[in-house]
Amino acid sequence: MKYLKLFESFISEKKDDKNVSMKKAKRVNEGKKEDNKVVEDRLQKLFNKLVPGSGAAETIEGEMVRAVMRVWYRYFNDGDYFFRGYGKETAASSVSWLKDQPAIAKDMKRIWAEAQKNAPKPNSDNEFDAEKDGYLAGIVKAAEVICNYVEGKKGNYEKNSKDSR
Repeated sequence: MKYLKLFESFISEKKDDKNVSMKKAKRVNEGKKEDNKVVEDRLQKLFNKLVPGSGAAETIEGEMVRAVMRVWYRYFNDGDYFFRGYGKETAASSVSWLKDQPAIAKDMKRIWAEAQKNAPKPNSDNEFDAEKDGYLAGIVKAAEVICNYVEGKKGNYEKNSKDSR
């Protein structure tokens, strides 16, 4: 994920209430970089090991990593939220796929519901505080759960036949 520039400011014109994607909303606070960096490094290591250059991963565990990485990327690079605006097209299918995976379904359903509930709404200047972004916290929690699960499999991975998109 070297290509990701975490917590870049995205500045745009004010959004109306119907277009609440916050795709280019300005982030006021950088958040907890050090905590996120640890998870990002674990995720990147698994991504490099299990995800091909294009297309679905050969294993379910690799596809889990690929799916959460897509949500992570869409948030940090474009400000997408899986449940609003353009994020419905770019990230919702990955979140839905993760929630359908039996081994992690219970955690994923809880984490993504909390993330949606705690996602920020822009203030009058179309700004939000990234440190208090419950959606960001949800992405990191989901990534941690997936990393723990995949690392715990110790190479005993299941064959995958479906794309998480």
